[in-house]
Amino acid sequence: MRLTNKLFTCLNNGNPLMVLQVFECENMQGAVFVEAYKLSHVEQLTRGIAGIYGRGTKMIPISEMTDVMKACQVMKECPVEPKQWVRIAKGPFKDDLALVEKVLNSQKVIVRVQPRIPDSWFNSTEVKPKYPQTFRGLQLMSKNSELVRIPQRYFNPSLVKTECRKEFNKMLQKKVYIWKDMMFRNGFLY
Repeated sequence: MRLTNKLFTCLNNGNPLMVLQVFECENMQGAVFVEAYKLSHVEQLTRGIAGIYGRGTKMIPISEMTDVMKACQVMKECPVEPKQWVRIAKGPFKDDLALVEKVLNSQKVIVRVQPRIPDSWFNSTEVKPKYPQTFRGLQLMSKNSELVRIPQRYFNPSLVKTECRKEFNKMLQKKVYIWKDMMFRNGFLY
């Protein structure tokens, strides 16, 4: 909306930008499509608008422009459904497979994924500073100074009996274990 307002402001001030249209595909979060003759016109339009970063700006070849519209339409026609397998796109579980448990709305779902829990998290008395205590940066340094992902393994509540509590989750309509602000059931992270 701010881009469209800026277009009208520039037009009313006698300095029109050579932009034909601005649109977004509601299923492609974080992407705004601007139809213009040159990349410099797009950069001029987005300059100074909060929340828009020009670092990822690129021109789509004319031969692929209709494919963009088709992709938006196909994504609208393929909603996520319960019991469907999906691949995590971002975060510490990037590229992991997950099973959709419940669809809350068009933007939020509850998925079941096999957790990646470092051994140090189970030892509450001995905390090693090089291991993360949150899911941010779930990669450890190996002996060869390479980043290695923590392997997947099922959650075992008997290892953390004192820190773990069992409660009923209203969204899932099931009993779950809560540990370190994470929700587990049958060894899986939700």
